[in-house]
Amino acid sequence: MTLLAPMALLAGAALTVPVLITLYLLKLRRRPLTVSSTIFWQDQGRDLEVNVPLRMIRPTWMLLLHALVLGLLLLALGRPAIHGGPTAAERLFVLIDRSLSMNATDGENGLSRFELAQREARDYIASLERNGYSGRIALIAFGSSAELVAGPTRDPAEIRRGIELLEPTDQPGDLSAALRLVESLTQRSGEGETDGRVGAEAVLFGDGQPFGATPLSLAGAAFRFRPVGPASEQAATGLNAGIVASAAVRDYRDPSTIRVFVRAQSTRPGDTRLPVSVFVDGDRSRLVAVELTEETSEGGRIARSGAAAFTLERPEGAVIDLRLTGRDALRADDKASLVVAPARRTAIRLVRPTERADSDAAWLLEETLIALEPSSFELFTEESFPPDGGFAGLTVFDRVAPAEWPAGPSLSFGAIARSSATTLTPPEWPQTVSVAGWRRRDALLRDASLGELTIGGPAVFDATALERAPEVLAYAATGPLIVRFEESGATRAVVAFDLARSNWPLELSFPIFVANSADTLGSGGVQTGGSAAIAAGDPAEIPLRGEADSVQVRGVLHGGGTVELRAPARGSSRAELGVVPRAGLYTAEDGARPVAVNTANAAESALAVSPDLPVISAGDISGDTTGADDGETELWRWCVLAAVLLLGIEWWLFALRSRA
Repeated sequence: MTLLAPMALLAGAALTVPVLITLYLLKLRRRPLTVSSTIFWQDQGRDLEVNVPLRMIRPTWMLLLHALVLGLLLLALGRPAIHGGPTAAERLFVLIDRSLSMNATDGENGLSRFELAQREARDYIASLERNGYSGRIALIAFGSSAELVAGPTRDPAEIRRGIELLEPTDQPGDLSAALRLVESLTQRSGEGETDGRVGAEAVLFGDGQPFGATPLSLAGAAFRFRPVGPASEQAATGLNAGIVASAAVRDYRDPSTIRVFVRAQSTRPGDTRLPVSVFVDGDRSRLVAVELTEETSEGGRIARSGAAAFTLERPEGAVIDLRLTGRDALRADDKASLVVAPARRTAIRLVRPTERADSDAAWLLEETLIALEPSSFELFTEESFPPDGGFAGLTVFDRVAPAEWPAGPSLSFGAIARSSATTLTPPEWPQTVSVAGWRRRDALLRDASLGELTIGGPAVFDATALERAPEVLAYAATGPLIVRFEESGATRAVVAFDLARSNWPLELSFPIFVANSADTLGSGGVQTGGSAAIAAGDPAEIPLRGEADSVQVRGVLHGGGTVELRAPARGSSRAELGVVPRAGLYTAEDGARPVAVNTANAAESALAVSPDLPVISAGDISGDTTGADDGETELWRWCVLAAVLLLGIEWWLFALRSRA
């Protein structure tokens, strides 16, 4: 224990202790009376002793009580404090985990872990106020990304309001993002560890769900972890089963057939099989049993998992819902939705230069595209190619570099759009090369063997200006030969050589590649409704029937409830949902088809609880980041309360003596 104001205690003692002693040394002023006998006054004779100057004070219970009351009041004036209070740092960062596992309702009285974290954080801020904390406080909430919700401020009420307004998410947790934000804020303010004193501290309220095997670090601030969640490990591991992966694709051989894949996981000890109900457009279709044959460790917890696959005959579009039966601690991962676009043939247009239109390579490419029986086929020369008018099919460029990319997907041979961030440069020394390797499992090269392909002088890619590196599908010793990337809102596949300078048109792999490109690119990809299944926390777009500035979107959440949001479209046919925090099925008021957002994190679904986190911080090099904090708790209120109680006892004793 320490005194925060020792000089105030000394000054108070110097003024009050002499007064108390003097009161007990004062002479009593009594009026003399004549009585018949003093036999009944013998005990009162001792009172006359106080009239003797400088006589030793006789100890009494009343004197002891008065001294204790005065001592407690003086101690309160000195502001006693003990270590282990909220914090003594100049700047405080309150971190609240709002990832998927925090939605588990396995807390006391059926509360979710997130609600418990909110309550603990509010109590923590209240304790700061009671102890007169005057530093700056910032509130940070994180799921897959971190957000500064409130502060930095010296007003704890603002932080409390921010805590109350927080909402949970279905995103996976990323503690490293929150720690990076803390580091950024401490560096920006020039605060941190100076002269051995930590001026900033981060306090995390969460369930300790492991955030990866690699230990995390926090520079410039101390780190403290306050775990919330079930008290026992059995409560954390025995109550949840969830769908951790799902996908639906159309069979490229028979587009009317939908192939569905589902992977489920359970941490309940007795589970060996999970029944999954399949609903198509809201109607129950079948019941699929997932055998839990694999045993893994997810977040430090033993989990059993398994997968199942089945097919559906559905040429038209469909919304497929996969649902686990029964109730458990986490509802959001009990359901997954998949949106499948209708089976349709691709509309194709071919753009080629005017000269050399009669070459064998150009003729073979044209005949291959026509043999695919597209819904429509148009042939343009470079001069007659019209400005893009919202064509949604596949545009094939044969040695033509358009001014801009079309709105829909494209396949280019030997050229690239002039407005593209990627360029194709002829080699300094043209040479004949062969394919060194290719991605055999990719949708564009499925069943296509490129081992016999030879190319004369392929161009060299330069994709350094792209925001995201392109996918290399085939490569030679000179560099990539076939790449795929996203640009101008659509998928672009580019072949880095002129077909006429290769033997590819004569190889069986050529029509296979063209057919795969038409099926995959022309239909928006082998996908669940225009894109791969979206995970909570990833950015998403929703297709519209027409162009709009913004659109109203309604989401039916997998965990229950609905959400309404306004999505900007900026005059295009796709509205931006941004980073989607909650899993569910989102439908726009003028949407072409809904968008499914699912939970897809096995570690989060395991609902792991950890009492410790491997975070190395500036204030705890030993790595012990749990337990009491390094602050100080003031005790002066308890001293005042004890003094009041002793005064009550003194009054009771005085009244008892007077009655006797």
